[in-house]
Amino acid sequence: MGRHRLLAYFDDLVLRVARTGRGSGYLLSGERGIGKSHLARIFTHRAEQKGMVTFRGRCVPGGSPLRSLRESLLRAGDGLPDPVEFDQRTPAEVVAEQLIVRWTSRQGGPAALVVVEDLHHADPRTQEVLLYISDHLDEVPLILVGTAQSPARLGWPMVEEVCGNLNYLDGIIPPLAPAEVEELVRHRIPTPDPQVIDFLHRWSDGVPLHLLDLLDCVHDLATATATATATASDLFTAPVPRSLASRVLLGMAGLDDHDRHALQVMSLLGPTFGAEAVQRTARLPSGMTERSINRLVELDIVQACPLGDRDGFGFRHALVGEVIRHTMSPDQVRSLGPAVAEVLRDQARHEVETDLSLARRKLQRAAAILAPGSPEHTEVLTEQLDIVSRIGDAGAERALLSFLRPSVQAHGTSAGPGPFGLYGLVDSVDQVQVLLRAAATALTLADDLTARRLALRALRAALDLALPALVCEALDLLGCASERHDIAAARRAYTRMARVAVLHRMTYWDIHARAGSAVVRMLTTADIRELRTVRDLADRTGLRALTTRLEIRLAQALVLCGNGDEAKVWADSAGLEARRLSLPHLRGQAQGLLRLVRMVESERAGADRGIDGDHTLVDAMEALVANDMVSLARALDTQADAGVFPEAVVPFCWSGLRRLAHALEGTTAPAGPLLSTADRGLGAFGLAVVTGRTGDRAQAERWACEAVRLLRGFDWCRHQGQLAVAEAAADAGWGAPKEWLQEAIAYFGSCGHLRLVQQARQSLRRLGAPVPRRGRGTTTVPYALASVGVTTREMDVLDLVARGLSNQSVADRLVLSTRTVESHLRNLLTKTGCQNRADLARFRNASMNLPATEISG
Repeated sequence: MGRHRLLAYFDDLVLRVARTGRGSGYLLSGERGIGKSHLARIFTHRAEQKGMVTFRGRCVPGGSPLRSLRESLLRAGDGLPDPVEFDQRTPAEVVAEQLIVRWTSRQGGPAALVVVEDLHHADPRTQEVLLYISDHLDEVPLILVGTAQSPARLGWPMVEEVCGNLNYLDGIIPPLAPAEVEELVRHRIPTPDPQVIDFLHRWSDGVPLHLLDLLDCVHDLATATATATATASDLFTAPVPRSLASRVLLGMAGLDDHDRHALQVMSLLGPTFGAEAVQRTARLPSGMTERSINRLVELDIVQACPLGDRDGFGFRHALVGEVIRHTMSPDQVRSLGPAVAEVLRDQARHEVETDLSLARRKLQRAAAILAPGSPEHTEVLTEQLDIVSRIGDAGAERALLSFLRPSVQAHGTSAGPGPFGLYGLVDSVDQVQVLLRAAATALTLADDLTARRLALRALRAALDLALPALVCEALDLLGCASERHDIAAARRAYTRMARVAVLHRMTYWDIHARAGSAVVRMLTTADIRELRTVRDLADRTGLRALTTRLEIRLAQALVLCGNGDEAKVWADSAGLEARRLSLPHLRGQAQGLLRLVRMVESERAGADRGIDGDHTLVDAMEALVANDMVSLARALDTQADAGVFPEAVVPFCWSGLRRLAHALEGTTAPAGPLLSTADRGLGAFGLAVVTGRTGDRAQAERWACEAVRLLRGFDWCRHQGQLAVAEAAADAGWGAPKEWLQEAIAYFGSCGHLRLVQQARQSLRRLGAPVPRRGRGTTTVPYALASVGVTTREMDVLDLVARGLSNQSVADRLVLSTRTVESHLRNLLTKTGCQNRADLARFRNASMNLPATEISG
């Protein structure tokens, strides 16, 4: 039920393979219990009905190499060709070719079907063989079907290529929809109570295995209650069905005290757990924990399941844990609570840089089993506040803050303006941590001034209490809050943070300090080498949130420098990671940068308005690309009037652009700092415009030179600024507007920013200057070549000459005469100053950052 699309796809796959003789692959993926194995069995049955030979095998944790592939041949029986060499020394491609021969050996059949289940447990040897087979499926009449919990769980080398070969997007098995759950329930219970249907859907999560288990209980309950003239819904007033509870309790009846104690610990740890966590919490004698776990697995109360990169265990579904928790007295929960909560907190700290949602659930469970108001409970809630502030869940954050406020004030914080008495005494670790969480929240909401005040107050308190880790955290927040307002203060904060981190050997904060210093360096010098290095270090260390933030800064720097292609790669990567980590403010920044690049690269207005986001800032982007400074000023003013800081939405040089736009419009620019060098450079162009209108051409020239000096390295911003002020400079008689516009045409043309090229051409035409003829070629001209006047057709010729082709071959390729090719070559030699074809090839490669190649001259 609910799998008709998947079955239809498989039937079409069989017909296509039978018709063309070319094989294909199919990966069925979904969570445990979703029905992957059941669907694979249906595929096998349908294939056998169509006369296909079928082979099936299963990967198991810790199994011998190639176990699943050996099993597929054993199940097929006799009558196959020569045996496969499964020796470890046999190359994987040889084993794969032998398997393909064995599987496809029957003559006259439509195709062969091979099913390999649980690929997430495949050993490296099996991975190599299946990778080879998946690459060669289109050469043989073979259908390879695999099952896995998810493509991400495979962890194979070249996993994306394998998943692509196996068409994994078409094989994702969704949970059952509410209507499908109801239909399945009505097959088992003719007239079910609506509350029963609702209960089954909520507790099964649409997973067929869970649903069938629950249906067994509900069917028994319905039968019993029908004879007792009661309704089934009466039995669901408790969170757990009584029949399921009775079954679990019956299974627990034969357990000794050690097994029962271990089971209670497991129920508090959660649906899944590791043996080490159970041992640490239960504190049973040596070897007793392992014996208890094995006993519970034998009774089918607990089952083995993987936990990340290690083995673990879990209940068949969450209801079993609910049953066990309901059998525990409050005294038992209180006695085990602190130890279990400590384990859960350690697990949350481990997950905080990789999976914030999982870390949050761990802390929620820890808080649920601790006594409200206890010091441990307050500590857990404070850690949970840290998580939700990073996630950006404002509702949960307000609830936690309101719960923690009395606790914090009870330790001596006087009430006052701001959270927790902004001007009161802070004299405990808990109070400092709450202030830091509040500062982090203000930072994510772009309230930088509040974030700075709270971070400074937390810094002073952490210094008084001699807490170096909290000192570093406060300095990190202070630096982040100062990046958009006081770059010198940000640099001081990160430098001081680095000294503290090195002194106390805190690697985590040392990486954060290096990251902040790299961001400051990028904003002031356009140098991103250190930023790349620290980003790679954070990625290797597993600091996912920091890695995402640095990728956004990399994308920002690359946009300012004109490297839109690489900027899109980093922005896309950051957006995906921010979504996975539940960091909406970082995801919004990444999407904003991605949209900005796409709008600049689009050939028509409004081409990229389909992306979700802030529409006022989209108007600012559109005005920027159209070189409409009046609309740009109004759009940015609208943002400021609404209390939104544009740099917090899309990190870009909006402050400098706003200052420049107001100067061109002839209105007074709003007061505010120009922090990054790009902002200051654009602001200098604005001062040149204002000064030029007063008649002081010499001072306007000086401001224009200062702008060019500041924007050295920020190439895109420099050419954008020159394009924006060119006509104003021509009217006032300062600068070199015609040269600026010709450079802009060459530069933006090399970047593929055609709308800006069109704006520059129109401005040059209005100045009465000759406009460069549009090239008739198809190749983008790099800026180093475009700046000396190389056309697109000449670039077509140069590309082929650099590859060593003769004039006649170039003419044949481009459908030109040899005389035309010779003319283009003469022009290229004249424009570039080269002496021969070899020099042209070296010049071309150097302009494109390609390795040098030698051709005959």
